[in-house]
Amino acid sequence: MNKPMMEQRATDARTAPRRIVLAPGDEELHWITQRDKYLIRDFRHVMRENQTAFWRRFGVTQTRGSRFERGKAMPLPVLMLVRLYLKRVISDADLLQVRAADDADGPL
Repeated sequence: MNKPMMEQRATDARTAPRRIVLAPGDEELHWITQRDKYLIRDFRHVMRENQTAFWRRFGVTQTRGSRFERGKAMPLPVLMLVRLYLKRVISDADLLQVRAADDADGPL
């Protein structure tokens, strides 16, 4: 009877988001869940986009995007943008508008 309980705990640990806090001043990183990892990759495939095109909209390089798709820790702002994008709360037009404003005005 203990074995199923142990298996359940192992499953919960793998799917629960983990968080890493770096030294003060560094950005906070969050581990994405297995579900998020596959959802992001599958969504990108459905859109027929390569990693460069998909991750560019979030201001992320292909190399970092590839690491995120393999389950590496992701900065919280990027994670939030990706989740909002996947839920269709924000669109490509929204992301382009913010990027254009940033390019015209410089950093906030």
